Amino acid sequence: IQQTRRISTIMHSLVSFSHSGMQADQPCRPEPISMHSITSEAIQLMSLQQDGRNIHYENHCDENIQINSDRQRLLQVLLNLLSNARDASNDEATIVVTNSIKDKQAILTVSDAGCGIPAGIQDRIFEPFFTTEKTGTGLGLYIAKELCECNHAHLSYFPADNGGSCFRITFADPRRRRAD
Repeated sequence: IQQTRRISTIMHSLVSFSHSGMQADQPCRPEPISMHSITSEAIQLMSLQQDGRNIHYENHCDENIQINSDRQRLLQVLLNLLSNARDASNDEATIVVTNSIKDKQAILTVSDAGCGIPAGIQDRIFEPFFTTEKTGTGLGLYIAKELCECNHAHLSYFPADNGGSCFRITFADPRRRRAD
């Protein structure tokens, strides 16, 4: 029964994602979103992509912090960031997603323990077609930044304390869910 529920959740996520009708010319449709639940959904979708390595994802987001955002576009941003973090990480690595509220802004952070981004190219990582990967298109971070801007959010990069990469999405006007 538990596995059937898991499959149902995965299928619901995939159907929702594929039917989003997400196109650049369509306006954002903001709605209240739990940062914890959208992160869980993105991690669930990432776990379907098996590449032979054992990458661990940890969702340390506060379940009570909500933002107003276009759900499908934010999900795409998270998938891009988690995918990049996975590609930069070694086997058995852990990718951590956290959130917080500071100065009336919600911050969602995706951190990995990879090799980080060299200082000399950090200012170019959001440019279209810029990539350091042999098979990459160089569009992932560019698209993620564009989707964040559509949601009135800001995507930025910071070197992580452990030498890896840390990407932060900053949202204005977060809300805490009221306890029922």
